[in-house]
Amino acid sequence: MMTKIMQFLSLQGNDVPKLLVTAPLFLALGMGEVMGLSAAMSIFNVRYGVEHLPAMYVLEALVLLLTSGLIAHFSGVWAKSAFVKRAYATMGLLVLTNAIFLATARWGSFASPLLFYPFLLVTTTVIYFQMAPLIWLTATDISTTQQARRLFPLLSGCYTTGCILSGAAAHWLAPLGTEIIYLLWAVILGGGFLSLRECSRRYLVPLESSPEEEALSLGDSLRYLIKSPFLSRLLVLLTGLMLLYSLMDYQYNTVAESLFPDEKQLMAFFATLMAIFNTVAVVIEVGLLNKLMHWLGVGYILVVVPAGLAVCFLIPVSLFALNLPSGGVFISVVLTRLLTDVLGESSWQLGFKVVPPRERSSVRFLTGGFFILFGMLGGGALSLLHAAGAVSLPVLSAVGVLLGVFLVWMAGQVRNLYMRGLIVSVNYGYYDVSSNVDSALGSLVKPEILEAMLGFLHQPDDRKRGLAVELLRHSPGKTRLPVMTRLLGDASQKIRLAALQSFPAAEAGPQDWQRVLTCARDPDPELRAEAVLCLAGAGLIREQARSRLYEALDDLEVKVARAALVALRRLDGQLPPGKAEQVIGRCLASGPEGEVLACAVIGECKYAQYVPWLTSKLAEGEAPRARTAAAAALGQLACAGAIPAMLARYPTADLEYRAAVEKALRDMGRAALPVLIEQLRKNPPSSTWKVLIKTLQDFLFDRDNQKLALNECKTRVEQVQSMLSLVPALRQMGTHDLAELAGRRIKEIEAEVLEASWLVLAGLSSESSINVLRKALREENEEKRDNALAILTEGIGDRSLSQALAWYLTSVLSLDGEDPRPDALRARAAAKADYWLQEIWVAAERRRERKDMETARDFELLDRVLLLKETPLFAGLSVEELGLIASIARVETWPDGSFLLTEGRQNQTVYILLAGHIEISARSQSGREGTIGVMGTKELIGDTSAFDESPSPVSAQVILGDAVVLALEGRELARLCRLYPEIGIGLIRSISARVRRLEQMLILAG
Repeated sequence: MMTKIMQFLSLQGNDVPKLLVTAPLFLALGMGEVMGLSAAMSIFNVRYGVEHLPAMYVLEALVLLLTSGLIAHFSGVWAKSAFVKRAYATMGLLVLTNAIFLATARWGSFASPLLFYPFLLVTTTVIYFQMAPLIWLTATDISTTQQARRLFPLLSGCYTTGCILSGAAAHWLAPLGTEIIYLLWAVILGGGFLSLRECSRRYLVPLESSPEEEALSLGDSLRYLIKSPFLSRLLVLLTGLMLLYSLMDYQYNTVAESLFPDEKQLMAFFATLMAIFNTVAVVIEVGLLNKLMHWLGVGYILVVVPAGLAVCFLIPVSLFALNLPSGGVFISVVLTRLLTDVLGESSWQLGFKVVPPRERSSVRFLTGGFFILFGMLGGGALSLLHAAGAVSLPVLSAVGVLLGVFLVWMAGQVRNLYMRGLIVSVNYGYYDVSSNVDSALGSLVKPEILEAMLGFLHQPDDRKRGLAVELLRHSPGKTRLPVMTRLLGDASQKIRLAALQSFPAAEAGPQDWQRVLTCARDPDPELRAEAVLCLAGAGLIREQARSRLYEALDDLEVKVARAALVALRRLDGQLPPGKAEQVIGRCLASGPEGEVLACAVIGECKYAQYVPWLTSKLAEGEAPRARTAAAAALGQLACAGAIPAMLARYPTADLEYRAAVEKALRDMGRAALPVLIEQLRKNPPSSTWKVLIKTLQDFLFDRDNQKLALNECKTRVEQVQSMLSLVPALRQMGTHDLAELAGRRIKEIEAEVLEASWLVLAGLSSESSINVLRKALREENEEKRDNALAILTEGIGDRSLSQALAWYLTSVLSLDGEDPRPDALRARAAAKADYWLQEIWVAAERRRERKDMETARDFELLDRVLLLKETPLFAGLSVEELGLIASIARVETWPDGSFLLTEGRQNQTVYILLAGHIEISARSQSGREGTIGVMGTKELIGDTSAFDESPSPVSAQVILGDAVVLALEGRELARLCRLYPEIGIGLIRSISARVRRLEQMLILAG
């Protein structure tokens, strides 16, 4: 049930704790609109007079500007956590003071002076309008942009829920007096402060351990606001929206006061009206707003809001003509609030993500102060015109329509500058535009941008044209359809292939599909296969597509037949009897590459009957690529029973297989959960354990899973702590090379355990906070490290795991490079926790018994790992990776006088000399044979010809006795270079050293 709720709300595992701690703040803020702002407005209208509202708007605007300047100043002076708590507490105490005055006047002997009511209205309005940006800014600072897109609609829903609850409470409490309602808001704000304090402890305090920058002065912030084209135009837009909001609010109050002269009736009507509005709003926020923001993007929502407000003012203009003014105003005020509070608020808050963090807080409050000031002044001026009898309400509505049209144009300008701001922000590194391009563009792209991309298609360079096609893939299907259809006839095979990959099947018509059918008969098999796969979406020409796909099932190229099988499955949902088995059989008969294709077909088409065969491909001795493809297919089939077999190969597998297993576990989803938990309890190797914890992170919202992950992490941290005694114990035994290898392995295990623990803490708290903590712990500055450790000690995410990490990291840092005290018994017990550490300990004890490593010529796996570690080519690999290479390499003994390489003969093998001597020689152009050099242990032989299987330029002969070598096939070594860049770097270093030696020899010979 929880999983379905999270999927419906588009939440991820680490969103839930943050939502729970910030939701009460938005509930309290929402309650303030009815219990605070509306209550104060009702008291003022009845006890002081609605005719004074225009003057109050002006006074409120001036006070808002003053307080915005003060808040902007202190936001740069105080630490973030202290600032938000002090600002919130000050506002809360002022509300409590007003509530006490109201209660005393109602039930005590004290009579409030008449000027108290303007003070009440102004302070309540200022507090409400300043508390809103304070809470939104806090939510912005603790969320990444993508997380903000998921959480902000729900936080808006919490705000609206608060309005609904307070509306119901106000309606029920109205007979008891408005003072009771206002006093209740003061109490609710006190509860909100407790939530803010917890939010600050979890998320804001950790962020303060990052390097501090010089605070901006108020003048610097003001200059930044004025000079920024985006912010200055955004200020104009928000000012106009505030003016329209104030104008609509005045119209509502004027009409409502004439209909409900009694204070209690006015409050009850407003509460009912807001309950209706908020019910609609919360449905939109929870169910539709996230999808709407994804479709339109922030920029286009800013355009939609003023357009909607223009319509809102057009409604009363029309209904005034029909002599129905109250109905028109009441409908419009509800729609205005929906547009500004539901759509507008979260969108323009996200717009501040393009402002650098250093300027964001102060600029945000200044912008808020200015747009409220000028908006209220404008609204107050227009309201005064009506109060003085100069204009009528229909005229005010007509002015609102015209202003709304102007703001639509201004919103378009703001959107364009917002896009530029996203691009500029990438250069400064404070915004990850690559992961937020959907937030910026939504699903709509302007024609000018498309034209710019289309211009690349006229470039003569196919690479640039291919890049343009790739960019166009993200544009709307109807826009790119004619372009892709035209490119299907391009002369370049690469461009035709790229066009097929970007072809918008959903928008294609019959003529467009004819072009695809033509490509499906192209002589190039790769292009033919892509076109056949594309026909899966050809519903408009189903019969023609089906006919071509049936033909393609018998294509001589296996990859085309495989594509046809997948396409038919997608097109019809079924296949001709026996055809699937026939195509899969052809794939299997075509060799190792065919097995990979067969696995892809089985996974794509969900053929569960092949699960036993797929599982058999996971066995040791199978081709690595086939094993990887089988793991991916098992994931697509959600075969949780194959997880133990997949994980059995994981510790000794290459990076491709590991990535396939991780994706397979994610693809299986909740079906894999029981098996994952079972595997975790079997104490798997650290690399396997890490991937299990990483997969389990998606299910941390479940308390049992959360408890299991936390206990596993704490247990592993304790194991790593005990492993530290292994290194000094090995040194005490005199096996320094094994001690060094054990130290490297412990560091690898430590990295995996800490990485998994950080992931769990990030899932329970905040990824950004954890990243800041990790960075601070790597700082050379001791004070910063101590602050980070203090935060861990206090507890972040989960207190027990956080403290366990703090204890471990403190103990590691306190060692300061020194080994802990040797303890043989503890070391032996610690070694059992890891395969490689156990092998190292056994080898050390065996060595102590025979006292001489050189007497052993069997070169067991660990001996090979030790020798590979000393080889420059493999020096940068982990112990597990070295073990992988050592296990696939052959140990060969060559007798004295034999040739490993013969000049002019094809060579396919790279040799690493383990023992003995090998002479490298070559013949000159005159036919004379000369010795180039004699290779010693740990040096490479044959690397210049093995990669491309070319003739060897030299001869390599064993001299002075037998030689023992480690042999690696050139193809295998090339694959390892692709998987492990460190090997490629080591190979470059090895070749560079050899070139330098040859240059020196040439210099000496010259």
